[in-house]
Amino acid sequence: MSDNTVYSYINDIAQRLKEPRKYGDVSLMIGAGFSKNAQSKGMASMQPPNWSELAEKMYEELYPAPLEKQEKEEWNRQRIIKTSGKNVTKLADEYIANFDRNKINNLIEQSIADEMFAPGELHKRLLKLHWSDIFTTNYDTLLEQTVDMIYRENNYEIIYSQNDLPGSIKPRIIKLHGSIPQVKPYIISDEDYRTYPDKYSALVNTVQQAMLETRLCLLGFSGDDPNFQSWLGWLRDNMGEYCPTIYLIGLYEKLSAPERKLLENKGITIVDISGLVSRQEENRHYQAISEFVGLLEKNQSEKDIYLERLYQNVDIFWQPKEAEKEEYFEKLKNYSHKVEKLIDPYILLPEEKRVKYADYFLKHFSVVLKLVHNQEKVPEKLISTIIKILRKCLVVLEDKNAEYLEKVTEKLIEKNSQIETLCEILLYLAEMYRIDGKKELYDACMEKSEVYCNKIPYYKNEYLIEKMKNCISLFDYEEAKTLIEKIETPSFEYRVKKAALYKQLSKNDIADKILSECSADLAQMNCRMKYMLHIWDI
Repeated sequence: MSDNTVYSYINDIAQRLKEPRKYGDVSLMIGAGFSKNAQSKGMASMQPPNWSELAEKMYEELYPAPLEKQEKEEWNRQRIIKTSGKNVTKLADEYIANFDRNKINNLIEQSIADEMFAPGELHKRLLKLHWSDIFTTNYDTLLEQTVDMIYRENNYEIIYSQNDLPGSIKPRIIKLHGSIPQVKPYIISDEDYRTYPDKYSALVNTVQQAMLETRLCLLGFSGDDPNFQSWLGWLRDNMGEYCPTIYLIGLYEKLSAPERKLLENKGITIVDISGLVSRQEENRHYQAISEFVGLLEKNQSEKDIYLERLYQNVDIFWQPKEAEKEEYFEKLKNYSHKVEKLIDPYILLPEEKRVKYADYFLKHFSVVLKLVHNQEKVPEKLISTIIKILRKCLVVLEDKNAEYLEKVTEKLIEKNSQIETLCEILLYLAEMYRIDGKKELYDACMEKSEVYCNKIPYYKNEYLIEKMKNCISLFDYEEAKTLIEKIETPSFEYRVKKAALYKQLSKNDIADKILSECSADLAQMNCRMKYMLHIWDI
């Protein structure tokens, strides 16, 4: 496989992670090999066992090592056979038959030593990416521990058994084969795998659904891993020739041509990431996965249009030359429009974005108002857009800018300018008058606002919200309760805003009900969108 092909597959995964609506979702199944990237709480050399290492412990208890050299050679030969590939599950059957289920449960728990390991850096980096769902056949709790560390970036719901599936919301981490210490039996024996599709049909159906709706990626599995082989068999049994392509990601440079061909015939695309690191690299598995995750991370970062900002060194005393004034207005209008589109989904900008944009646009707002307050031609679209940005940044109008803005408003009213622009300006002025306690100016401004805002449903709501805030500031809660009932909720934005206002009125039960409904509707919208995309693809 050429390096270009590998990068194409990685790019496909990266695009799906970044823009699932455009390219389709991507989900992940994690095997025991990925747990090798955990951080030991004891000796640095300690690592969680893989399947073969776990099988060796079963073999040594079932077949104690002989003392004679000739017998030991045969014992070693049998050990290699019985602890490889699908033979591991047969060995587990022998172990349970000779001892019991509790004995093998204890062996698994003691061998994995879950309490001795913490998630490594790769666990955190991998889970910060926006997978549709993550499935795992691992018994350890490394993924669950990781969720607690990255909840600000990505919040997964943990599914321990098929009983947790109804009503669950993506993204989820779905434990397929049990979880230390509480979810048993651990799926390990031939008999467990034989009866799994019947006993755990909901889990098999969930993985099958993920294959239909997303690109399924496997990480931490060897080509002969019993988990990998069993799941592939179940899915092919159910889906036959319509089984979608699956990405098998790892270091597969030692995989023979016949082995590759067999996997490809089963719909497996081998993404061999061994070429991402040199052969001399220490800990090649870790470094290769780190490079792989790094390529995915690199493709997720959005272009920061803050870095594109024009006239960066402006202060309130700066102004362009007369001949450059129109060019300045035009460039600033185009840039502010870009920012407005970027922040449109937000009701309120996150703090780190507020800090960046507030200072920049406040300075330019002062410059623009100073330039235009005495001239006939006013760049009203530019002024309106900057006000929208500043309001989402929680920037209150300053007194000096208010004086200029009042003059601009008078001109725009005389010219019968766009209603939207007048609504933005008048509500921004009203907010400042309310905060400054300028009752007469506030009442006069709100009277003008009402005329224009009633013509556009969005601004009618904004007018009612501003009026309600004034009532709350004056402790007129009865009037506030009357006003809140008039606020229409055609969108999530106004349902959330209305919930926040109910909170201010100490109507927490109503607010919580609205927010719960919003959360449920968002989950359903997400499912419907994925369904529609699937229908569109068909």
